[in-house]
This record gives sequence, C-alpha cells and structure tokens, in this order.
Amino acid sequence: MALILFLFKVNNLNLSKSSTEINDDNEDQPISDTPTTQLIVNENTILLCAKVTFRNINLWSNNVPIRNGSASFIARGQKAKKFNFNLGTALIPDDIVRIEFYSITSKKKRKKLIGIFEVVLESLIHSKYIDLPEENLFDAHNQLLPSTVQLKLYYTPPDIHKQRNPLPSLPGETELVDWNSMFDDEGRHGGHRSRHTASKSDKL
Repeated sequence: MALILFLFKVNNLNLSKSSTEINDDNEDQPISDTPTTQLIVNENTILLCAKVTFRNINLWSNNVPIRNGSASFIARGQKAKKFNFNLGTALIPDDIVRIEFYSITSKKKRKKLIGIFEVVLESLIHSKYIDLPEENLFDAHNQLLPSTVQLKLYYTPPDIHKQRNPLPSLPGETELVDWNSMFDDEGRHGGHRSRHTASKSDKL
C-alpha cells in the first residue's frame, strides 16, 4: 500500500505577509541554492519549498523559484513533484496530510513559513483518488490566505507499478492512464526525507 501526493503549483503568494522565520540550523532540510529548474540564482532570488508530513514522516521538495506570486513544482517534461509514503497499515478516517510552504532567500539562508495546507484522508479510503485544483492555504494563526495550492492524492495497493487507474479527462468521460509514469520520480521516495530514526511505532 502507498499514499502518493503530486504537487503542481502554488499561486497568489503574498511574501510580505510571511509569518514565521526559521533559522536553517534548527531544521532538518538543508537549504540549497539549486532549485528544481535550472536558472541563475542570485542573493535576492526568493525560492519556495514544501514540507509534506504524514504519520510523523517528513518529505521535502526541492527549492523552486517564485515568480509573480506563483511557484511551479512541475519539471522534467511537465511532471509534477511526487511524494511517496509507503504504508505499513491501511488508511484510517483520522489520517491527515499536512503541507507547509516556506520561502527561502539565498542571501539569508533562512526559511519563512508562508502557508499551510491540511487534508483529511477519510474520503480517499473509498475513492482512491482526490484532485484538488485550487485549495486555499492558511497561516500559522489558522487564518485563511488568498494563496492556493494544486495537488492530487492517490491511495494505492502494493502493486502500484503494475496498476492502471481510470483518470477523469473530460466531464463524464474516463480513460485508462498509466498515471505513475506521468509524474516526477526525482529523489528517494519522491522527495527529500527528513532525518528519521526508525522506531517500533513505524512498524505498526
């Protein structure tokens, strides 16, 4: 079994309202000056990264540039960023995925929390697929923000690489698509895993 999240874009970012600044020394993700897409990064370039948390496991995205209030995690031939969580047990109604978005400046080497998104996975247990084309983020004080995120979630059996799932194309229509090959596989488990020490609870 696996829970897979595909991250596409974040729009309507307002960097002037960034709430919480975090020193890089206290975080588990090293800051890199190299974003997902190749570009010249100077000391004033503002980048965005995402921290995806599920069952106390953290996966980090690469750093991507913010342009005109938007950041795209689509790269490598129009493939979205993939985060893969291997499951030891089935999903339960209370399971939640949390995504924290941080802005980064090459000059200061510090991260600022600029938005959070959470989704309860109860409906995913039965649907196996959730498409979220435009969901609002909220800040550290639980206030709704104009910033939005685009992502997709899949709940899959162990034979993920052999499965072909019907994905909606046009309203009322479906087509069989090998969706697993459509998205970015870069990085271990589809993202940069945080430093995590195995424990007995991991096997439950």
